[in-house]
Amino acid sequence: MSTVTVSREIAAPPEEVFRVFSDLHGCADRITGITRAEVLTDGPIGAGTRWRETREMFGREHSEEMEITRFDPPHGYLVEAESCGCHYYTEFRFTPTGTGTRAEMSFRGEPVTLMAKLMMPIGQLFSGSLVRMIEQDLDDLKCAIESSETSVPPAATDASG
Repeated sequence: MSTVTVSREIAAPPEEVFRVFSDLHGCADRITGITRAEVLTDGPIGAGTRWRETREMFGREHSEEMEITRFDPPHGYLVEAESCGCHYYTEFRFTPTGTGTRAEMSFRGEPVTLMAKLMMPIGQLFSGSLVRMIEQDLDDLKCAIESSETSVPPAATDASG
């Protein structure tokens, strides 16, 4: 599968953008596509943090367990998951601009089973839906940050809350 990349300019510093994007405890309150999120590991959010995210997709609820495998505040982080015979990578990058931060999200999946490899051509049919979902997630987070309604305190990245 090819990489899908979407970005948004956000009127906030990279530290604030990173803090809101990586706030797994509050993501279901900010991202309309997420119905539930459950952090599965103790301690602060960072490399090794695992969580289960539930979304409604194509009229059905679907849950995935994900893990942060690289965590580099405020520059970005990498999330990996395995599902339906594929290994998925979602990378978030935050770059300062003259007026705020460029938030970029890249997603790609690599088939690891024979069935997933055979299904890849059919999976390409859903790439438009994937792009729209990523765009909506970024728009929701941008709105939350720029509206200042959901200022995330630094302690929000601590899993004890």
